[in-house]
Amino acid sequence: MRQADGTEVFTYVSPGCRHLYEVEPKTLLNDFGQVWAIIYPDDRNRVNQVNHQSAQRLERFNIEFRLCTPSGGVRWVRAISQPERQANGDVVWDGFVVDISDRIQLEAERKLAETELRQSEQLLRLALTGAQAGSWVWDVPTGHLSWSLETYYL
Repeated sequence: MRQADGTEVFTYVSPGCRHLYEVEPKTLLNDFGQVWAIIYPDDRNRVNQVNHQSAQRLERFNIEFRLCTPSGGVRWVRAISQPERQANGDVVWDGFVVDISDRIQLEAERKLAETELRQSEQLLRLALTGAQAGSWVWDVPTGHLSWSLETYYL
């Protein structure tokens, strides 16, 4: 919650924060600053900007960012919450934070595999061209046959 005077506090913290943040719920309830301390330094400004915009415009807070856990690990999370302005001017968010580290890791591995595949295909094309060799592909189920231009010249 962001109080009308700008102070940020939690009114509730799930026990799941022990796994996600590696911090006790009571610690976060007593000191909101602990959350900012755990956010990866390079991500803090962006998270702060999205948080501020969410409070000002009452728009959904929806962001992916990194945490630096007390054990020294880095964890990717996605935070989604909906703000609501109270009669006294406070803004209260109702939402959740979920660990997306596995998804981020899989995306990075997929991008690396795609890059390696493109490089391999390029090397094969260069080798075939340099050797003046052709290639063909036969899709057995459909019967479709494709020939490279070099194959026609052979």
